[in-house]
Amino acid sequence: MLTNYLTIAWRNIRRNKAFSITNLLGLALGMTSTIFIVLWVWDEMNWNHFHQNHAQVYQVRVNRDFNGEITTEDAVPFPLAEAMKRELPEVKYTATDDFGRERVLNHNETILRSRGYTVAPGYFDLFRWQFVKGRSAAALAAPSSIIISEATAKALFANSDPIGKTIKMDNAVNMTVTGVVKDPPPSSTIQFGFIVPFDYTNADTKRLSSDWVNCFTQAFIEVRPGTDIKKLQQKIEAIYARNNGNKAEFLLHPMDKWRLYSDFRNGKNVGGMIAYVKLFSIVAIIILLIACVNFMNLSTAKSEKRAKEVGIRKTLGSGRRQLLLQFFGESLIFSLLAFLLSVAAVYILLPSFNQLIGKQLSLNWTDPFFLMVSAGIVVFTGLVAGSYPALYLSSFRPVKVLKGSFLPGRRAAIPRKVLVVLQFAISVLLISATILVYQQLQHVKNRDLGYDQENLISIPSSDNANRNADVIKNELAQSGFVAAVTRTSSPLTQIWNFTPAPDWKGKPADSKIIMAAMRADGGFAATVGTKLLAGRDFTGGPADSNAMLLNKAAVDLMQLKDPVGQEMRYGRRLYRVVGVTDNLVMNSPFTPVMPMMTFSDRSGGGFFILRLKQGVQLRAALDRVEAIFKKHNPGYPFDYGFIDEQFSQKFQTEDMMGRLINLFAGLAIFICCLGLSGLTAFTIEKRFKEISIRKVLGASALQLLSLISREFLLLVLLAAIISIPAAWWLLHNWLQDYEYRINISIWVFIASCAGVMLLTLAVVWMNAARAALSKPVKSLRSE
Repeated sequence: MLTNYLTIAWRNIRRNKAFSITNLLGLALGMTSTIFIVLWVWDEMNWNHFHQNHAQVYQVRVNRDFNGEITTEDAVPFPLAEAMKRELPEVKYTATDDFGRERVLNHNETILRSRGYTVAPGYFDLFRWQFVKGRSAAALAAPSSIIISEATAKALFANSDPIGKTIKMDNAVNMTVTGVVKDPPPSSTIQFGFIVPFDYTNADTKRLSSDWVNCFTQAFIEVRPGTDIKKLQQKIEAIYARNNGNKAEFLLHPMDKWRLYSDFRNGKNVGGMIAYVKLFSIVAIIILLIACVNFMNLSTAKSEKRAKEVGIRKTLGSGRRQLLLQFFGESLIFSLLAFLLSVAAVYILLPSFNQLIGKQLSLNWTDPFFLMVSAGIVVFTGLVAGSYPALYLSSFRPVKVLKGSFLPGRRAAIPRKVLVVLQFAISVLLISATILVYQQLQHVKNRDLGYDQENLISIPSSDNANRNADVIKNELAQSGFVAAVTRTSSPLTQIWNFTPAPDWKGKPADSKIIMAAMRADGGFAATVGTKLLAGRDFTGGPADSNAMLLNKAAVDLMQLKDPVGQEMRYGRRLYRVVGVTDNLVMNSPFTPVMPMMTFSDRSGGGFFILRLKQGVQLRAALDRVEAIFKKHNPGYPFDYGFIDEQFSQKFQTEDMMGRLINLFAGLAIFICCLGLSGLTAFTIEKRFKEISIRKVLGASALQLLSLISREFLLLVLLAAIISIPAAWWLLHNWLQDYEYRINISIWVFIASCAGVMLLTLAVVWMNAARAALSKPVKSLRSE
């Protein structure tokens, strides 16, 4: 029986080649898109799962009141982790690090700039990185120990054994390699090239070990199974209150949520990447359903050709159950063939897809989950795509069919029209989403940043470079390539320091303003190209040792009417405001600008900020700048970055999501057009003689094209009426996640509907042109 079903199904596929190719192509495209999305979603869902203890690991975070808004931070006091391990039996292990930073590693003549962490004892008890050489138990025993990744070992030591060898860090401290660990996988939140221990013999480290006020480390804990996390958070709050004297709300953020649930608002977790995971999961289902709808439409459109087959089979004793099995079997065969085509397409296109999303995804046939998902896609597609055709075809009455009196009628077309309207509605929604995502991204990219990024370069500094800063700046000015130079304590694209506002005359007693803070050298405003709204820039002279700049957001929040000349007490020092700058967008471009104070400081900085002259030859300018830095900063690699490129990295996730939305929206619309093309072809074939008679009676080709396309355009109009309110609601809710956002324009939906109508006309007219331009005699000579 099964063999008979398969044989009949295969004969039907071969007999209706055009129908079969259209259906296979539609299903294969839908499955290919779905497989790509499943691979991406699976990768996102499994971040950090290579840690065997990932379900028990939490990061300690704290909620702080920043200018009336609760902000969740991961910076905690240095001694907190040790206190939790000592006092809380629920805590199995703790780990502390300094957030990581770039250091210069030097071995013989090889110089490498690498990012790594300074950690407290017990780090490798919690994070069990796999050691290739050395042992985790003794790896951080000495203050001069350093553990390096395989990539760092390869860069510094080539193929020789690094254990016991010396690395000079920042051209100042000799470190001994005590271990080599495997490189963190791409799906790891924590990435590093080296790990070194805190030096507890150092006086500053000893002092910070009992400092419960300053927060410059992050802490992690591994809890014992069955721990009540809410009660544990309360115990941590009690430890902090007892040692700090103030209350604070602590929360434990599980490792399984670090990637997907990284966004917090008003002290609560509001999601993050999980929104995109859900979005593309829905898109995968939609695309697959669109492909299934095409199959349903095309199968039912050609139902008359199979009506006699159904009638004969029923006359010969076939029951409806047998017919259902037959038609479901055919759709499952289509689904399996389409899946094989889609797998081949995925293998061919996967390198390009990986380049598009910046990942290294692969098809893993040994993974039971992937095999299960693959089988699920085939079965789901086969059953859904074959459901309506099977139920519809198996319902035919053999008496009417065999007498020739079977006519589907207008009611039979209603389900097909409903499905077509659904496809058009989804197309309008996808096009609207694509346009709006692009508009929102461009809106943020075109935001006034408060400074000029063009020709602005950032170069990491060092102790040597800071000691020779005046000489370097003079030689850069004399090079003919550099227009201005300054130094800053942090990058222009990041804020490293948040601190309470200084005291000033008239400050409210209950003021709790938190500000961003940065140190800068002379010529700061002129170099970065920010507008001075009042006062002057830093001169770089000794007279500016207590000078301060405020940005506009700080002046507004502090309600200062005439800030220039006002005294500000910050810590033990008294500063004087010399100028007010425009707001610089340094952190997230999607959020409001932080109030900021910039201190004049000639003693040193973390970065040289250079502005190249307009029209200079870039390669020649960089070569000259590199020569000057190598001359006065030997032993350090010359690294530089363009500020505009560094800032554009903040849009990486949004850019990638925009590309993915464009890709899958385009594929979904193409699948819709493919189905529409097939359905139009069958409609025209059914009405071919009617079209010929109309031509004989004098109808023009344009009139015939209008006649055929009118029905489909009415369906598009109905789809627009249904989809626009739904699209507005979904996109409006999506925009609420952005504080700096656009307003939705009705023209987005008008353009989307117009686009769908034009596509519909193009597809229908391409198929209808053959019938409208053909000679009537060919179709009417048999009448």
